[in-house]
Amino acid sequence: MTALLIAAFGLYKHFSSSGATLNPLAMQISKLTENGGAVAGAISPDGRYAAFVKRGDQQSLWVKQIATGSEAQVVPPGPGWFMNLRPTFSPDGNYIYYEHSDPQNEDEAVLYSVPSLGGTPQPILDDLMTPVAFSPDGKQMAFAHFDAGSGKKPQLVIAGSDGSNRHVIAERDALAANNSSLSWSGDGKFIAVAQYQLTKESLSSVLIFTPNGALVKSFPYPFLVDGIAWLPDSSGMFLQCRSREMNLRGQIKFQPYPSGPVQNITNDLNQYRNITVTADGKALATVQEQSSAAVYMGNAPAKWPDEIKVSSSPVTPGQAEGEWLQ
Repeated sequence: MTALLIAAFGLYKHFSSSGATLNPLAMQISKLTENGGAVAGAISPDGRYAAFVKRGDQQSLWVKQIATGSEAQVVPPGPGWFMNLRPTFSPDGNYIYYEHSDPQNEDEAVLYSVPSLGGTPQPILDDLMTPVAFSPDGKQMAFAHFDAGSGKKPQLVIAGSDGSNRHVIAERDALAANNSSLSWSGDGKFIAVAQYQLTKESLSSVLIFTPNGALVKSFPYPFLVDGIAWLPDSSGMFLQCRSREMNLRGQIKFQPYPSGPVQNITNDLNQYRNITVTADGKALATVQEQSSAAVYMGNAPAKWPDEIKVSSSPVTPGQAEGEWLQ
């Protein structure tokens, strides 16, 4: 499986005056990474940089300058792993926030901040289960928290960007399930978070809260929502989701706000994870996973058991073209 951080440009220039209508065919796709190892990523608010977690024997955090293609390692490989995956730029782009396993407790996530071009990471807070979402002014961040076995419902939490004044604003069953990312609207009025909701009509919902915890709107869907990213003008949200008809492959859809039909942005054999949008709304970044499967031929040994010598070239070259053969 190959994972690339990609960016889509030009998608947002096709809004109509009556609402947010997208034209996915107008997108210009650019690869931001080439090594196939970007397991999670985000684009900076000014669109100049991309941060990504690079897999390996030990994971590391990197920043890429998009215009020049130069890369710099921000957090070197070390024990443990990056949790809830996606890094998050602060609204001013000066810092990257990321979650990493606690050296003293591998099941616990600690939120760190590090200068975007490198420096000493600083712990901010712990005990969270999603990436953080910043308020437009960068003074607050929202995230979800859940203590398994406590009997309490998952919580939507707000804290200062330095980790201070942590407080719960809402509680709901199955909130931010699957460590799904949430998003704070560009006008600062709303926080969108996914809730798994298994009913006859829906598999999940996107709940819209005010920063005070009031539920103002709910969007039920016949698919699972794993990530949300508001447009800067709050006219709609991009949804990272998995539907039955796509065999639960992660795809991207768009939900106009406050209402309107859901639109497909991607509809292909790849999988997409992590959605971030620049502050001017001109680019969207996501991680694209490309799965490959092919049929290979091998020579049976003269006597069993022995090694089967398989050809280095597949019979069916291409993407996801082979799985079972008899």
